[in-house]
Amino acid sequence: ALLDDDCGARVMRIPGKSVPLMLVKGAGGFTYDTTDLCALRHRVDEEHGDWLVYVVDMGQSDHFQLVFAGAEIAGFFDPQRVRIEHVGFGLVLGPDGKKLKTRSGDTIRLTDLLDESVERSAAIIRERMQGFSGASSSSSSPPDAAEGSSENADESVDVEEADVIPEEEVLRRARAIGYSAVKYMDLKNNRTTDYRFSFDQMLALKGNSAVYLMYAYARIRSIIRKTGVDVQALIDAAHPV
Repeated sequence: ALLDDDCGARVMRIPGKSVPLMLVKGAGGFTYDTTDLCALRHRVDEEHGDWLVYVVDMGQSDHFQLVFAGAEIAGFFDPQRVRIEHVGFGLVLGPDGKKLKTRSGDTIRLTDLLDESVERSAAIIRERMQGFSGASSSSSSPPDAAEGSSENADESVDVEEADVIPEEEVLRRARAIGYSAVKYMDLKNNRTTDYRFSFDQMLALKGNSAVYLMYAYARIRSIIRKTGVDVQALIDAAHPV
């Protein structure tokens, strides 16, 4: 028999695993093990899937190992014909090392995270604009970090060339910096590793951050623009057709 009785519950024992799949609770209810097994069988039998990929956080790794093994034992799929795998990813943690949530305990929505990143970026740009009012052109400042993000960076307003950046331009740069910072913060980490989310680290001008890379790129473009060098001509000369 595939199932054993365990104190009234119906379980499937998997060779090499200390924890069984619980398919029916002692009180008669079903579990995630049950629904995931049924869903797997439906995807193979009804939807004729030949490669099932479960993209779920790494905390569910043991669960899916049990489900896949149980499905194979039950004959729900032939591993020679159907490929099934779990692609796990790490969790985004808060400063306390726990899963990132709002103050009320709800999961933070990506759109809210992006909005806050843009707001913080805009605040930093405005603050540095005030600090650089009247500063010499030799000073360094990240407000033009989004310069390279426009389709034509040469047309962007440079802090060195203007005392005040129009609010519309501040918001454009804030969106470029804010969105890029969130994406880079997530992508720079190993896919399977948990990491602590920090706006301060994410928007830092120094270190391994999107802001630093964008600012460095903008400064390089500024230097090239002032030299008047035709970059494409140099590329063509170095790599003649």
